[in-house]
Amino acid sequence: MLFCELRQMKQLLFFVVLLVMQLTAVSQKLNYQLPKEFKSGEEIVVSVNIPVKDIQGIARFQQEFPRGFEVSEEKNDGAIISFSNGLLQFLWIQLPVKDSLSISYKLRCLPGFGGKTEVPTRFYYLNGTVRQEKVFNPMQLVVSGEATKRFTAIKQDKPVESVSAKPIAPGSPAQAIPVKPAPKPDVNQKVEKPVKSEPVPSKPAESSKLKEAPFEQKNLTKEPVVVAKTNTNAAAPSSPAGKATANSDKITFRIQLAASSEKGNPTELATKFGVDEKAIQEENHNAMFKYTTGEFATLSDAKKSMASNAKMKQGAFVTGYKNGSRIDLEEAIRLSKK
Repeated sequence: MLFCELRQMKQLLFFVVLLVMQLTAVSQKLNYQLPKEFKSGEEIVVSVNIPVKDIQGIARFQQEFPRGFEVSEEKNDGAIISFSNGLLQFLWIQLPVKDSLSISYKLRCLPGFGGKTEVPTRFYYLNGTVRQEKVFNPMQLVVSGEATKRFTAIKQDKPVESVSAKPIAPGSPAQAIPVKPAPKPDVNQKVEKPVKSEPVPSKPAESSKLKEAPFEQKNLTKEPVVVAKTNTNAAAPSSPAGKATANSDKITFRIQLAASSEKGNPTELATKFGVDEKAIQEENHNAMFKYTTGEFATLSDAKKSMASNAKMKQGAFVTGYKNGSRIDLEEAIRLSKK
C-alpha cells in the first residue's frame, strides 16, 4: 500500500514539474525595442535581445510576419539572416558564448496596409540531439494611415514536409545519370534473334520491329561500356557542385537575391547586386518567383562569395537545396555535415 502511494506521488510530482517547465517556456518574454506606432510606408528599426545562457551549437530565431511587410538586415550578431514568404530567420551555426544575443533589423510596412497585428516569435536550438523550442510573447505592431489592405497570415510550409514531398527532384543525380538501363540488357539480348535474321528485312509484318532495331543495336554495342562507367563514377558528376550524403543526396547552397509574387527583371537584379545576369536562376517556390545566383558545395563558400560583394548586403541571403529542390537552410546545414 505504501509503495503504491509513493509511486502515485512520484507520478504527480513528475507531471507538476513538466507543467511548470511548459509554462516557463511559453511565458518567457522578450523586450522588443521599436516605436509603439509607425506609418504605412515608413521604415523603422526593430531591436531584440535573446537570452541564450547555457545554450550552444545550432540555433534559430524566427518570426512570422503577415502580408504587407518587408525586412532587411541591420545587426545579426553572427547569424545568417533570411526573409522569405513572411518568415524572418536568424540562423547561428555555432552560438557565440554569451548570455544574450543582440539583433536588429529594418522593418517597413508596404503602402496600403495598416492596422494592428502581432508577430509570433520562436527560438529553436539543439540540446544534444533533441530540438528544443522556446515560444516568446508575440511582437505587437501598430501601423497608422489609410488602410486599403488587411494584414493576412502567410501559410508556411513545414521543412519536413517540403523535403518529403519531393524525395527525388527533377535534375537530381538519380535522374540525371542513366543508372537504370540495367534491365535493358536482358531485353536487348532477347532481341538478338531478330538482329541475326536481319538479312531478311522484306517481311512487312516485321517492319515495326525493324524500326526499333537500330536503336536497340546501338544500346547493345555501347551498353557494356556505359554500365561500367555508371557503376564506377555514378557519384562523380554531383561531387563538384555539391556534397553527397550517405544516401546519395546532393546538398548545395545558393544566394537568393529577390522574391516576388510577380516576375522580376533579371537585368535590374544583376545591376543591383553586381552579379552576372546569365548566372541568375528563376524558380517558383510557395507561389512566388524567387531569384538566386551561384551554386556552392558548402555554406562557407556561399558566405565567402557574399562577403566579397558589398552589394549583397542589400537583402541577399543563403538558401539550401537537396537534389536541386529548396529545403530549410537549417536542414541543409545538418545534412551537409553527414
